[in-house]
Amino acid sequence: MITRNLILSSVFLLATAISTPVFAGEGGMHNHNSHSHNESGEVFQAMVKDYLFIQTALAGDNINGVAERARSIEKTSLHLTRSFDPMKAGVDEENAAELKKVLPDLTRAAAELANKKDLESTRTAFGDLSELMIAYGDLVDGDKPQVAYCPMAKKSWMQNGKKITNPYYGSSMLRCGSIVASSH
Repeated sequence: MITRNLILSSVFLLATAISTPVFAGEGGMHNHNSHSHNESGEVFQAMVKDYLFIQTALAGDNINGVAERARSIEKTSLHLTRSFDPMKAGVDEENAAELKKVLPDLTRAAAELANKKDLESTRTAFGDLSELMIAYGDLVDGDKPQVAYCPMAKKSWMQNGKKITNPYYGSSMLRCGSIVASSH
């Protein structure tokens, strides 16, 4: 068990070290050129990267690195709220107004998650963040993670792949749930 936790911690630390932030001037984040980032949905993809780190950590019964990733989501969401760009957000003009309504709650949920100190409360806060990330994802066209649902927790989450990795129960019920929405 110690070896498994050591391996998981190492993987999480490596993933944290190689993450790519989106906005310049936000806690060491970089931007090659303020006009060079034209990839549609880059903000959503950056948030998903942090979100999936958290989901994977919780599925592994681990909260190492979760607060940092939640803070990253919070900062990215706040920046998008202040400097809204539909293209970077990955939404069309029709969905822009709806996303603007979601962002303040998304920012708040990420901040609340970042302040949790134990596994149980972190999982509860992750449920709130998941609901809002899924709502954001519903507004975005293109490639997105799978959406899964756990009938025991009565909560959904996003994950990569079709093999269930339940963040609400971790190792005690890792495979509890089912895919409810495809990523494509």
